[in-house]
Amino acid sequence: VAHPGIYHLTDDEHPTLAALAHVISRQMGKRDPMNIAKCMALPAALCCGLLGKRAPITVDMLEKLTSSLTFSNQKIKTVVCFKPQPVTWALQVAAPSLVTVE
Repeated sequence: VAHPGIYHLTDDEHPTLAALAHVISRQMGKRDPMNIAKCMALPAALCCGLLGKRAPITVDMLEKLTSSLTFSNQKIKTVVCFKPQPVTWALQVAAPSLVTVE
């Protein structure tokens, strides 16, 4: 039976950027990236914003990196019994095949 509609395919985990960076860095055999407080990054983002599209960081990018962006997958879980795996689990399983060691 078809169930037309728009579905968000997400997991039930809402990891922070730091948590994702931790999993990815571990899979690559690297140390965790250094974290910078938002109050320290904001002046850099304001200055870099003057560079336009060539800027390594802008205020908009900083907001996306530091804000929460979550979606509900309840509709697809109810309609088709979708059982998601956490994204951090998927990264731990998939990452070894995606990482090349030099």
